[in-house]
Amino acid sequence: MTPIVRLTAIAVPLPTANMDTDQIFPARYMSRSRSGGFGDLAFRDHRFAADGALRSDFVLNQAVYEGAQVLVAGKNFACGSAREQAVHALLDYGFRAVIAVSLGDIFASSAPENGLLAVAVGSEAAAAIQQRLAVAPGLALSIDLDQRRIEVPGLAPVLFAISERHREMLMRGLDPLSQLLQMEPRIAAFEAAHDTAMPG
Repeated sequence: MTPIVRLTAIAVPLPTANMDTDQIFPARYMSRSRSGGFGDLAFRDHRFAADGALRSDFVLNQAVYEGAQVLVAGKNFACGSAREQAVHALLDYGFRAVIAVSLGDIFASSAPENGLLAVAVGSEAAAAIQQRLAVAPGLALSIDLDQRRIEVPGLAPVLFAISERHREMLMRGLDPLSQLLQMEPRIAAFEAAHDTAMPG
């Protein structure tokens, strides 16, 4: 996975509350293999009409947000079913980070394990960022994972919390297995210092 230490990119405002995983990745596509990519399925029913035409009123279809890598979401983003495809769809679309008022618990755990930074900043901080983006469409913000800080032009820095395990994964580009393999010398040392034989 590509490491994230400091990300500066266009941010897309999507303040809708309770945007669940089925809206991010519709269930009818669950049987599709990821080998072809899920980018075209991200927010599929919001981005496209029934006849396949782009919905001009949906924020991601506006030209000013082309190439955006940060999604600034509302309350309870990615709630609902445990659907890792929702994380993959966001990544395949091009997002590297999600900032939200709050996050679905399972999504918050699976996102960093797949290389997507997902952080909750609370309602006041999120509202301030959303308002800043509303008056300056296409604005780029910066996320400093080392300092655990979001920098938005015109606003005071916003601090966020992230577990040390997830922070290390993202900064080093590790998935859960590769992170475990980093501990191999410690595991070997532990086993060497202890009797690991099964009782007879």
